[in-house]
Amino acid sequence: MAERQPSKLETRVQVPSPAPITYQVEKFSECLLEGRTLAAAHWKEFGNRQDIRDFDMDYNKYLAAELQGKLMMSTARRGDMMVGYLAMFVIQDTHASAGKMAESAFFYTSPHPMRGIILRGMIRCAVRYLLDNGVNYIRFRHRLKQTARPILENLGFVMDELSYSLDVSKFRG
Repeated sequence: MAERQPSKLETRVQVPSPAPITYQVEKFSECLLEGRTLAAAHWKEFGNRQDIRDFDMDYNKYLAAELQGKLMMSTARRGDMMVGYLAMFVIQDTHASAGKMAESAFFYTSPHPMRGIILRGMIRCAVRYLLDNGVNYIRFRHRLKQTARPILENLGFVMDELSYSLDVSKFRG
C-alpha cells in the first residue's frame, strides 16, 4: 500500500524535539556570567523582602567560598543553555565534630511546566555529589513562595526547623 501524500492544503512539518535536560556539578566561577541572567529573573520572581532591599548579590563572596571548597553548584541544562541552578554551602558541622554538612544557599529553575522535575533532578545530582564527597548531613532551606516541600519530602527530606526574618526597622523590642 502506497503512503498517502499530503494534499495541497496540508503540509507535514517535523518539529524537532527539544534537547534533553542534563544535570551536572559545575564551578560557580565558570557559569557566573551565564547565571546572572537567571539570577535577575530569580530575584524578580522570588526575591525576599523586595520592599526593603534591592538585588545586590555579592558574587565575590561566592567566588571566595568556591576557592575554599565551601560551595558546590548543581545545574540543569537544556543543550548548552542553563535552565536552573542550585548552590550549596559545604562546611564542617559545628554540632558534630566529625561531620560535614551542606546547606542550600539558593536555587532557581526557569519558568517551565516541568520546573519541579528539573529542581528534583538538580537536588538528586547535588545529593549524590555531596555524599560522594563525605557530606553526612544536608539541610535544604527555601522561601515560602518558592516551596520545594513536596519534592524534598519525596526524596526523603523531613521538615525539622522553621525560620523567621526581621526587617530591623520594624523591631519592637
